[in-house]
Amino acid sequence: NLDKSLIYTPDKSIEALAFYWKADIARQKGDYAGSNQWITKFLSQAVSVSSEHSSKVSAGTAYYIQGYNNFKQKEYLPAQITFEKAVDRLKEEKDPSIKQAVYPDALARLADCYYIRKDFKEAKIIYTRIIQENLKGADYATYQKAILDGLSGNYAGKIEGLKSVQKSYP
Repeated sequence: NLDKSLIYTPDKSIEALAFYWKADIARQKGDYAGSNQWITKFLSQAVSVSSEHSSKVSAGTAYYIQGYNNFKQKEYLPAQITFEKAVDRLKEEKDPSIKQAVYPDALARLADCYYIRKDFKEAKIIYTRIIQENLKGADYATYQKAILDGLSGNYAGKIEGLKSVQKSYP
């Protein structure tokens, strides 16, 4: 029980992990505000997490959860800020599953925040990065970039991008 681990453990690593998992559970239940409260507690102790206890929990994955919480609450500037923190940390991640799945998704969600906030130039730069690095979600990024080309009046670029989606990602 996570609540018991918060009461009875003298180990700061276990305590920090309990905060993290309570945040993740709250997020999965749709309690985004509650999740952010737990993730904030985790982040204050993230450095104490021992790799012997978990190789998948880090400040990067915590910021990723926090970014999603903010995004789901339509708080796009805080989401953008936390996804930026997530991306900065996740790009250095050693765990291949996080590097290949969580990092690209954090990058895509960061681009989405820029897109929603109508900073199309930054959104396009990040979508292009996803495409050029051939990260997971490059199909989505190609489509989004094509839409941005259309919004900026580059209709030839939009058509080319949409054809690329059709050709490269059938």
